[in-house]
Amino acid sequence: MRMLIGLCFTLLCAAQGSAVQARSLVASTQPLYLIAQAVTQGIEQPQLLIPANQDGHHLQIKPQDRQRLQQADFVLWIGAAYEAALDQTLADAPNAVALSQLKGIQRLPLRDLNAQPRPNTLDPHLWLAPYNAIFTAHLIADIRGKQYPKDARKYQANAQRFSQKLLQVSTKRYTKTQPYWAYHDAYQYLEHSAGLRLAAALTADPELPPTAQQLQHLRHNRPSLRPCIFTEAHAPTALIQKLTPVRQVMIDETMRDATDFVSGWQQLRDQMRQCVDAPN
Repeated sequence: MRMLIGLCFTLLCAAQGSAVQARSLVASTQPLYLIAQAVTQGIEQPQLLIPANQDGHHLQIKPQDRQRLQQADFVLWIGAAYEAALDQTLADAPNAVALSQLKGIQRLPLRDLNAQPRPNTLDPHLWLAPYNAIFTAHLIADIRGKQYPKDARKYQANAQRFSQKLLQVSTKRYTKTQPYWAYHDAYQYLEHSAGLRLAAALTADPELPPTAQQLQHLRHNRPSLRPCIFTEAHAPTALIQKLTPVRQVMIDETMRDATDFVSGWQQLRDQMRQCVDAPN
């Protein structure tokens, strides 16, 4: 899969001439780390910047983190829309690549509480789209192969193997597209693969509780007798219960407990689909 021919940043590629500098690939978040781990298997061990139990929205950069980023010969991050705390450090860093800035990435806009697109916005949960995950794997393989040509074939073989595995589990098709609710709209990139459609969200900002007006709107506009609502772990259960009858399912789009990307992605998709397919 030839995606990134010619994509080589001057200082990113300078590492190939260094015989003494140890390879250092830093991935900002757990999903990117899991993809990098698959692509570099048997060659090197990538580093995870943000602890797996945190997400980019709540990132706090420490001095030692900045040092790691500066010393790395390749830093992969989502971009300022997801990891605002990294913007000042990485926006112009010659060793860093922000996925959200690459033309080959599939981008979707943020949506309002009624699932309508908001112009000139970006939903930053890019890794949940299988196409973007595969793009990312080949990006890593291309850049690492240019930095370390002796291992280029190994990187490419790993990226291809990863792509085939993800395609195998993500191409399942559903005969019916099912509606769902979300506490916070974070699963848009999974919808096509899971046969889902967002009916409404409770809040546009996961740090702010839903308004009484929005709760009333949902109670009077139910997409099914007992709709599924997908939430993050911190969503207030007592508040969700005001929408009863409802099925609440906690979906961890950050894949904090996953040991590899493909199985973690598949678990998310299956959790969501099993909920909407359950009888009322």
